[in-house]
Amino acid sequence: MATLGAEARALHFDECDVEPERFGVADWFRRPVAEVGISTGHVLAVDAYQRQWLQATPMRSVRFGLRHRTNCDETDVFAAEYGYPEWGLTLSVGDYSGVKMQKRPSPDWGQLVPVDYVSDMGTLIALYGSFSRPVLRKGGRQLGYSLESGLAYNTRPYDRNGNIDNELTGSHLLFYFGATLYAACRLDERLSLRADLAFRHVSNGALDRPNKGSNALAPELTLQYDLDEARRLASVEGRSFRPFRPFWYGKATWSVGGRTLLEEWLRTQYGLSPDDPDYRKADFRLYPTYNLQLDCMRRYHRCRASGMGLDLFYIPYVERLKTLAAVVDPAARHHPFSVGLALKHEAFYERLSFYMSLGYYLFRRTGYLQPIDETPYYERVGLRYRLSRSKGMSLGVGVKAHKTKADFAEMSIGWEF
Repeated sequence: MATLGAEARALHFDECDVEPERFGVADWFRRPVAEVGISTGHVLAVDAYQRQWLQATPMRSVRFGLRHRTNCDETDVFAAEYGYPEWGLTLSVGDYSGVKMQKRPSPDWGQLVPVDYVSDMGTLIALYGSFSRPVLRKGGRQLGYSLESGLAYNTRPYDRNGNIDNELTGSHLLFYFGATLYAACRLDERLSLRADLAFRHVSNGALDRPNKGSNALAPELTLQYDLDEARRLASVEGRSFRPFRPFWYGKATWSVGGRTLLEEWLRTQYGLSPDDPDYRKADFRLYPTYNLQLDCMRRYHRCRASGMGLDLFYIPYVERLKTLAAVVDPAARHHPFSVGLALKHEAFYERLSFYMSLGYYLFRRTGYLQPIDETPYYERVGLRYRLSRSKGMSLGVGVKAHKTKADFAEMSIGWEF
């Protein structure tokens, strides 16, 4: 069995240095894997408003995927740091037609007139990449977690002419995010079985309305087939990884985002009579948003950095917010600039990184919906890619949210110094 160099041992890169059982640790490191999986679960009702019109929640899906398992005979230091993870590409087809929605007569709906039919979500087709990190391996078994990100297509989004109460998905094209806890076991030389407890979210990132988003909790079972034959792992004796030296760095990031306004959605849903041409309409204007982040970060590990930053937001659609507020709350306060202070964290794998932050507004004035729709804190998640020929430059895509509900989707460019 292969052993790792002394320096790698010091950094705890000794996952492969274990005597395997009949189907043991080394059997997980064949590169290409094909898989097929099934799942069944439920869409979650996340608040009292959603529970008023969400009538049924069952969903089920089938998934087809290809997976790459990093090998413990490789010299990739990031693979070693993450315990030799797996990268996957998956096509998922989900039957969400059992998710039923209908608004019953209620004084909560303002001028809205309930319809006499039930809306549903139809079919959800998703294509996404995944990163699975094993946390524990013992013999032919392993435990770990997985993160997933990609795009989805919904066949039956909101439609005022035939699917009017589907407030979960407001557009055909959606952002997809998933997170799972998994357990896997080796069945024979080529077959393995994996079970996941999965949380999956789709929404349009506030680029359209409605944007309630679908959150599903689903157990999954996946059969995996190794496409390569078993092979002896090459020795890594004598190889070593360059020691990592922690350092401080600054980062400036400029982002441009887009969002539709919840105020306009509420006006057309509940504030207009059925004979108005804009009553429960489906098309909303997309407004730009701008943001500058100034961060001080400490990269204390090859794969991780944490720090703090100042976030400066500019929303040029303030005049439109004032116009909408004039009918509801003329005394509401508005300002085009907001300022936040945020804790930030980033996880690296070579040039790719996953970032997240939790911020608190030092100053923000967005009108009468601010105490209802927003929280004093905000979250941000996304992916970045560092360009090889531009020192310190990165491109990113992400979402800013309040209590996991999207405020806007954004693209960014950043510089490290």
